[in-house]
Amino acid sequence: MEACYLNNEEEFVKQDPIGILRTLFQYETCEPFRNSCLDIICENPYPLFDSDEFSGLDRSLLIKILEKSNLNAGEVAVWKYLLHWSAAQASITLDVTNPNSWCTENFTVLKEIFEPFIPFIRWFQINSKDFRQEILPFAPILPQNLHGDVVLYYLDPDSPPKSIPVSPKRNPLNLKSIVISPRIFTTIANWIDQKDVQGNIYDQKNNPYNFDLIFSSNTKQSAEKNQVITDNNETEIRTLVVLRPKNSYLIIGEYKIFRLHRYPTITSKNFVFSFDLSSLTGNIVRASIDKSGSTYNLRHNFALGIRRNKNGSFKFSLNWKYYPNAEKELKLGDYSKNSNGFCQYEIYKVTEKKIC
Repeated sequence: MEACYLNNEEEFVKQDPIGILRTLFQYETCEPFRNSCLDIICENPYPLFDSDEFSGLDRSLLIKILEKSNLNAGEVAVWKYLLHWSAAQASITLDVTNPNSWCTENFTVLKEIFEPFIPFIRWFQINSKDFRQEILPFAPILPQNLHGDVVLYYLDPDSPPKSIPVSPKRNPLNLKSIVISPRIFTTIANWIDQKDVQGNIYDQKNNPYNFDLIFSSNTKQSAEKNQVITDNNETEIRTLVVLRPKNSYLIIGEYKIFRLHRYPTITSKNFVFSFDLSSLTGNIVRASIDKSGSTYNLRHNFALGIRRNKNGSFKFSLNWKYYPNAEKELKLGDYSKNSNGFCQYEIYKVTEKKIC
C-alpha cells in the first residue's frame, strides 16, 4: 500500500487533494508522507482552493497549508479563499461579495470564525491598494491594532509593528512568480535545452537556469529597484514572457533570444508554450525556420508583445506568424486571438547558473 502511494503520490494528490490530505492526517502511520503531500499541494494550491469540497476542509488542515512558506499563492488570494471558507461555516448566510450590505451581526459571526486564521496571513506582504480594496471592507473582523500597524508599515517598513510579527514572503524555491510554479520553471528549462527530445531531463534540484523576475503585474514596476537587464559583456539576452487570462487555469508563454548586435532574430531555440495549471500539463511549439536554415528577421514582432500605454497600463498583442499551428497545438481557444482577457503577466531574464 505504502509503495503504491509513494510511486503515484503526485497523481493521487492531484486527483483528490482534500481526500488525500484528510487520510494522511487521520492515521499516524501516514505521518512520513504528510510533508511531501503538503508540498505538492502548495506548489499548485488552486485545485484544492477551487474544489467544491474546499468549504468542508477541516480548519486544522487548512492551517497546515497556511503555515507553509512555499505556498504558491498571492496573499490577497489566500485572504479571499479564507473569507469564502469562513462564510461557508457560518450559521447565517454571508455574501462576502457585498459586505457593504452587512449588519453588525454579520461581521460578528464572521469574526469569530475567521479569527484563528489571523496569525497565518502575511498582512505586510499585501500592497496598499489591495489592502484598501479587498481587506478594509471587512475591517470589523480584524484585530483592533492590525489596521493601524499595516498603515504604519506602509509609511515606515523599517519600524516593526506591535500587533503581529512581520512574516517573510511566501517564496517557493526563492522564485517570485505568482503565475507559475517551480515545477513549470523546470519544465521550461528542459524545453530550452530540448531535453523533451533528447531525454535525461532536469528536475528542480539540477535546473541549470536562473529565472530572474524583471517585471510583474503584481507590482506594476520592476521587480528589483536596481535590476540590470543586460551588461556590457553580453551579446544576447534570453527572456521569458508569461501571460495568464482572467478566471482561467491557462498560462501562455514565450521564450525568446535577443541578439544585441543586430535586430532580434527568431531561431529554433525560441518557442511558445501553454500550460494548464489544473493538470500541470504543457504544450510547446518551436519557432519555424526556412529550409536553408537561415533565421527570420523579427524586429519587434514576437508572438507575445507587451506595450506600455501613456496612462501606465499595458497592452498585449499576439502574433503567431513564426509559429505555424501554434493556435491549434497550444489549445488556446478564444485566447489565441483575443489579448484583452489577460490579467497577470511576468517577464523574466533567463541566465545560466554559475558553477563555482
